[in-house]
Amino acid sequence: MQATGDESGVKLQSSYLEYMPALYRRELRVDLDKKKVWLAGRVVSLREEEFNLLAFLYERQGRVCSEEEIIANVELESEETGTGSNGAVPHIIQCIRDAIEHDPSRPHYLKTMDGAGYRLDGDEFMGRFLLIFENMLQPIENMIGNLASYFDPLTAPKSLLPWLASWVAFALDPTWPEQKRRELVKRAAELYRWRGTERGLAQYIRIYTDSIPEISEYVPGMRLDSDTRLGVNTQLGSSGGGYHFTVTLEPDERSQVSEQKVRSIIDAQKPAHTVYTLRIVRRNKLEVEDSNGTQ
Repeated sequence: MQATGDESGVKLQSSYLEYMPALYRRELRVDLDKKKVWLAGRVVSLREEEFNLLAFLYERQGRVCSEEEIIANVELESEETGTGSNGAVPHIIQCIRDAIEHDPSRPHYLKTMDGAGYRLDGDEFMGRFLLIFENMLQPIENMIGNLASYFDPLTAPKSLLPWLASWVAFALDPTWPEQKRRELVKRAAELYRWRGTERGLAQYIRIYTDSIPEISEYVPGMRLDSDTRLGVNTQLGSSGGGYHFTVTLEPDERSQVSEQKVRSIIDAQKPAHTVYTLRIVRRNKLEVEDSNGTQ
């Protein structure tokens, strides 16, 4: 199987993994069966771990892949950082960039000067001379060329997420998975708009739990019938009047949902004058956890 970049080329955006839904600026040809890579007819020499990572990203062109996703799906080993560690990913990405960009026969700056009207194809000394500046300035050029990626919550380096969150006065919980933190920052303005409403609360809980909660507000008393099940759709005791609501959540049996974190979300997003009951239904354990919020 072969995969070939389009005519415009695909960018390998920065050495950070979060910027890596693509490859690089010029046409790149990848043979996934023979594990070989060509760039403009030149064979690109890659180690096995570098090719595995490049192939993983190549097959997912057009979408962002997080470090967590790549570490979970690609066998990586870096001599400097160890097997499967977070630090191995940007290191290997940079190795791939270096291998793709390294073309001793034709420095990139030489081609740039050709475009400006200079004819330097046969000037070996000038090529080597320009490589000095190219090696020094390339990291800066890469950063400038991908500056927009630093301001997108889905592609910004992990270390910049708290800074981006501060722009919208959003406090991130560092214990949340990275992708969920990115989605929170991305949707911060929307969540602010619906804060204090059933819709806003449901969206926030859905981001954390990957499950859509059922939120039911207070209703007057009613006659019980054959469908009534105490603890499921009926409860005894004070309802809290018109300021009471119930949140019922049935998370996936594989998800690790913290009741404390769900309650902190509800406390932060609900109207201040309301009280609530949180019900977490865990079907795999055949149990229902009930907890009451306070005013």
